[in-house]
Amino acid sequence: MTRNLIAALALVLTPAMAMAQVTVDAPGTRVQVGNNRDGRTAQRGQTVRISELMGANVKNNADEDLGSIEDIVLNADNGRVQYAAVSMGGFLGLGDKLFAVPWSAIRHQTVDGEHVLVLNVVKEQFENAEGFDQDNWPDMASPQWRTTNDALYGVDANRPVRNRNRDRE
Repeated sequence: MTRNLIAALALVLTPAMAMAQVTVDAPGTRVQVGNNRDGRTAQRGQTVRISELMGANVKNNADEDLGSIEDIVLNADNGRVQYAAVSMGGFLGLGDKLFAVPWSAIRHQTVDGEHVLVLNVVKEQFENAEGFDQDNWPDMASPQWRTTNDALYGVDANRPVRNRNRDRE
């Protein structure tokens, strides 16, 4: 009986979780999952659906194109966006190279109604960084990998994530 009740609850709650809203705070963007069905949130910040960011242009401060958002990686423990997988090069998805860019290294802007993500790197530095292909993702949970990767973008992977609500008090 208990097993059936748990299974039924899981089926009922799954659509509610899928409809959860995502709140993105900028700068130092984070994602918070909430269940406000009317679109309101108690958190300050800009609400952006992940699907709206997929394919968004990524540029640097010199307004040079670096690529586009291929995927977004969440930290399963805290629900925050950890990395944006930025796709660069290739043609129609073939031969492109992916880069795991720490979300905290990205600034979100809206230009003429379009989402643009800005990264503070020189284009050549980005092009020469170690990337990966769609079929061979790195172990992003590895502390050693995170420290090495995040340092390329000026981010300290070991820095505690700031909780704006908790740290305000």
